[in-house]
Amino acid sequence: MPKSKDKMAQMGEALVAEYLRNVGYDIAKPDRHIRRILGSEYLGCSKHKYVPVYEAFSIVDEIAKESGLPAAQVDYILWSYCAKGYGNVCTVRNPHCGICVVSKSCINGKEH
Repeated sequence: MPKSKDKMAQMGEALVAEYLRNVGYDIAKPDRHIRRILGSEYLGCSKHKYVPVYEAFSIVDEIAKESGLPAAQVDYILWSYCAKGYGNVCTVRNPHCGICVVSKSCINGKEH
């Protein structure tokens, strides 16, 4: 509802998701790292190179259910793998596929 007083104006989906996680919701934060790693050039969870935001929520929820982990934890693990200065494994410019534990399932990892 665009006119709703509860609308978080000028906040993107990832920022709203981060806020909701901070107040107790178990959801993913579909930022660029999550949308890329789940996409067609890496884990292949979608036909899209960068997974659409709402599809990313669904994919992370499905992985969480299958693994028995909270969605926020699945999101953080995936994000850490991609984020420079954190896991630093699945970065855009310099992926370290040789040390990646999911490289055999990853489309990009199979190319290295």
